[in-house]
Amino acid sequence: MMNFIHRYKPLDLTTTDLGALEMDLVELLTRRRFIIGAGGLLGAAALGACGAGGEAAVPTAATEAARTITHALGETEVPARAERIVSISISVTGPLLAANAPVIGSQGSIDLTGDPTGFFPAYADVARERDVQLLYESFEPNLEAIAAAQPDVIIGSADDAAGAPSIEVYDQLSAIAPTILFNFSNIHWQDIFVEIAGAVGYGDEAQARLTEYQELEREVAATITLPPQPTSIVTKTPGNPNFFLIPPDFSPSVLLAGIGFEIVEPPGYEPGTGFVPVSDELITDAIAGRSLFYIEVAGAVPFAELRQQPLWAQVPAVRDGHAYVLPFQVVRPDPYVAPALLRDFQERFR
Repeated sequence: MMNFIHRYKPLDLTTTDLGALEMDLVELLTRRRFIIGAGGLLGAAALGACGAGGEAAVPTAATEAARTITHALGETEVPARAERIVSISISVTGPLLAANAPVIGSQGSIDLTGDPTGFFPAYADVARERDVQLLYESFEPNLEAIAAAQPDVIIGSADDAAGAPSIEVYDQLSAIAPTILFNFSNIHWQDIFVEIAGAVGYGDEAQARLTEYQELEREVAATITLPPQPTSIVTKTPGNPNFFLIPPDFSPSVLLAGIGFEIVEPPGYEPGTGFVPVSDELITDAIAGRSLFYIEVAGAVPFAELRQQPLWAQVPAVRDGHAYVLPFQVVRPDPYVAPALLRDFQERFR
């Protein structure tokens, strides 16, 4: 009864200090235009990815030397296979590295990631081995540092932070090198992986990596013993009095569903409306799952404290010892985070 909080140490980055960037995560977690992440996870690699307006972000013209890519801000001609890529989003950097794309420099944040490279620990070693340079540490692109890197393609997210800073300087970025920005919000990590890797000419490598992941997914689904189902997923962000229940069609839910978890639809949820806020005093009735995952964000109340509170102690999943902590990276999984989480589950739920 007492020992019910299970942590996934290889991915447990919740002790890092998000600092001022936590405000961006608050908006990210509370709006429908969500991530690294909704729709059917299985088979996403074969289906490709959706860009702005729900249309496939695929080459619309091609030559041996270049092709035109449709992305969140329109159409841009890029090299058929990029050789010097600058990533202006650490959410893009991981997928590019997983596809063996030649990333020479990237935006990053030591405060956000807790890693001296400025990159997420899930792929920091890879970035270090490939000598990826940390060009700047904010969501606002540093035009001078980007230009100094002499990229042949600049690639990033159109919705990484409040105010869409990459969009604000898109023309200046495009004057440096062909620039393509993709929407991560409400798109599966598998889809966006294929999309961004394919855009710079490394689609085959991305497909091979996804095949490996799908094999792992099948293996884990066949070998783990699930805790009691269904499952609720909840999180909290710093400075917001509410908790947020995560619906079945968002990335963390879809990732878990891929290995057999049945994710509860929050009460009152309507597709297209985002995470469902719930006040602390209503949490006992709102969490209907027999199991619970709490995505722990640095600066918000840790689950170790929540479980001591009388209302949370009455939540069935907490009371019965089926509550688990997840690191905030599962909000925007990638080809490094997702497999590591599955391997943790394989050990945890034998």
